[in-house]
Amino acid sequence: SEFPNIVRWLVKNGYSDQEIAKVIGGNVIRVLKAVWK
Repeated sequence: SEFPNIVRWLVKNGYSDQEIAKVIGGNVIRVLKAVWK
């Protein structure tokens, strides 16, 4: 799936967690933060 790549692109381009959450949903952000730690 391309989904993680989209998140990485958003982070790399300076989007805030809130902005990314609006794009893809808050639950996904929490999961990815837990996975990436």
